Amino acid sequence: MRAPHPNTPEPPSPRLRVGDFVADLPARELRRADGGDTHKMTVKTQGVLVALALQPGQVVTREELMDRVWPNTFPTGDVLTQAITALRRAFADSADAPRYVETIAKSGYRLLAPVEWLPEPPAAATAAAAAGLPASPAPARRRTARIAALVAALAAAAAFVGWRWPSPPPPDGRAAPHAAAAAPAAESTVIAASPDSEVMPRLSPDGSQVVYARAPTDSNRSRLYVQSAMYVEPKALTTPGPEEFDAVPVWSPDGRQIAFQRRDAKECRTMVMPASGGEPRRVGRCSLNVILFHDWLPDGSGLITGGLRVAKVPGNLFVLPLDTGEWRPLDYVVDGRQMDIEPRVSPDGQWIAFRRGLGPADLWRVPMAGGTPERLTRINREIWGLDWTPDGRALIFASADGSQPGLYRLELDTRTVTRLGVAPAAFPDVAARAGVVAYEIPRVRRNLAEFDLAHPEGPETVQLASSGNEWAAASDAEGRQLAFYSDRSGRDAVWLATRDPQTGAFGEPQQVDGLVPADRFPPGWSPDGSHLVVAGEGRGGAGLHEIERSSRRSHRLVLSHDPEPDYGSYLGPDRLLVGSRDGDARDRLSLYTRRGPDAPWTFAHSRDQIGFARADPRRNRVLVTDTQRNGLFALAPDLSGELVTVVPELPTALGYRGWDLRGDRLWVLVIRNATQMEAMPVDLGTVPAPDGKPPMHRYVPLDANGLSFLMAIGRDEDHLLLGQSTDAGHDIGLLPLEPSR
Repeated sequence: MRAPHPNTPEPPSPRLRVGDFVADLPARELRRADGGDTHKMTVKTQGVLVALALQPGQVVTREELMDRVWPNTFPTGDVLTQAITALRRAFADSADAPRYVETIAKSGYRLLAPVEWLPEPPAAATAAAAAGLPASPAPARRRTARIAALVAALAAAAAFVGWRWPSPPPPDGRAAPHAAAAAPAAESTVIAASPDSEVMPRLSPDGSQVVYARAPTDSNRSRLYVQSAMYVEPKALTTPGPEEFDAVPVWSPDGRQIAFQRRDAKECRTMVMPASGGEPRRVGRCSLNVILFHDWLPDGSGLITGGLRVAKVPGNLFVLPLDTGEWRPLDYVVDGRQMDIEPRVSPDGQWIAFRRGLGPADLWRVPMAGGTPERLTRINREIWGLDWTPDGRALIFASADGSQPGLYRLELDTRTVTRLGVAPAAFPDVAARAGVVAYEIPRVRRNLAEFDLAHPEGPETVQLASSGNEWAAASDAEGRQLAFYSDRSGRDAVWLATRDPQTGAFGEPQQVDGLVPADRFPPGWSPDGSHLVVAGEGRGGAGLHEIERSSRRSHRLVLSHDPEPDYGSYLGPDRLLVGSRDGDARDRLSLYTRRGPDAPWTFAHSRDQIGFARADPRRNRVLVTDTQRNGLFALAPDLSGELVTVVPELPTALGYRGWDLRGDRLWVLVIRNATQMEAMPVDLGTVPAPDGKPPMHRYVPLDANGLSFLMAIGRDEDHLLLGQSTDAGHDIGLLPLEPSR
């Protein structure tokens, strides 16, 4: 246990200026002095800042910082490294060319910027400073989450219901909604908390009732329930058949009808029924494989949805008039690289707000009549649901709030994003004529499920289990070593394990210290299994980190053209593929080379619109997928030339990460219907059939409930290892909203 530092002075003031920033210690906020970006600090990060600021320009040893900030505890050195990294991120500082925090090798740290302790401001000024922040003018780093729960297998394709929510560290300190000032938290309440999962809440226009989908946690069958907007016994609204389930309810503008989707193994139907109960009627079709959220047109004459793909139609927003039952595209300017989903109609019926992007996304709006969309945010983060406030002057949306999802408010006139202080919370719905929002409360666990591909009917086996969560496994080329992510130690980390070739059992896993993975993509192994690369936050800041397997030491790679990488994949000992996303949300694949193991990586070439890539060493090529179209494609090792189609329709664009290669065999995860996902083998070594498609082999059905698209195949193609959720039951919460200022 660390002893308290014997000489720990109190800060002379609750406010201090550090270079171009002002720190508000009671609020734990660090903001630019010119009124720009604001960043929330943890207690420990602020403690490190204060300790350095009390000795500006002097070296403060690591031991002294640990004793001051972590007294009477048993911390590791990683906690200090993480706090320093967080400060650099907030200051937009660099470890290589520091302007604020300098690392003194084998000693400690020094605060370089000038420090001035400021007098406490009047209370009114403090309140004004905490009111909100402008939305980020530039993209911030993305972190992702993991699929869970009943409808997640469908919503993963378009709405990503119920993911696990890791903390999102921006690498350069630029503002994101997660750094916005917190509004005073209103009193939120839980109104539905049965042992079953309650998802997709929608409020009646007057806010007096809520409808939602509910299903047992061990079943894929769901029905709609309605109740008063308080903790009372709900009433079953629909009675689906034995093989059907109902989802995505939404009230009509007059509150008299409810539209929803009903699915079975063969089709999806858009239904409308009286809100008071009765027989639903079919009004149109809907997507079978994925849940696409919809909303009513302002006059109640039809519905609007997003995420549809229709041949020769560029956009994804479609309108369904109830009198025709046929979807027609909205006439608007589209971005062919990104999917438009989750449309919500404004209270005055003049605008459609929507989310652009399947993974990292932003909020946009377009006139109801169509035209040119307007970008509302530049956060480039996962978004889980959005809706308008009753006055139409703001949007409520869900995004990552530290280690879990939370609610945010975007003021449209100022583009200010404010944290509402409610988490976990996802998929908000605001009553059209009342200041109240209903939201989903996700409660999930994740583990690594291993499936025996030789016995597809057999049960899965949980591997490397702990009291925490495990996900995103990746095997080396020999299938003996496994890298995965886990929070079993109390924080997200990379873990390594080795499988016994005789028994098939994994040995005790070992943690890679000092590296927090950005877990949207799995680790990438070198061909010989001696190293692996992981995107994340570690020593030297955020970026792509290379891990030496034998020592488990990591270091950040300097990549000139990809400051915010998402993943890495080795082409060989001296060639590295790096996937990233630019400020316009374009997926990019870059090639780096080096002249030896100790030489720096040099940028060689890049290609846009590449969602995910893996090496195919047997054919000396790179296999890639695209987030906007189905299929597997091949590129030359130097990324030059045209894309060559290898498999026309698999993987799907929605499952662009869901594939792995072992020798001549490609394994692909495919969502088949509302309740099933399949692992499909494709033999790339067989002469293609006359239609150009490689022959498909056996199917391996998997329960799609909670499966992610991050998979690992064993050396002999005998086992499939991937993340699976244990749903603890989602609940429904209710939150009063303050009116727009």
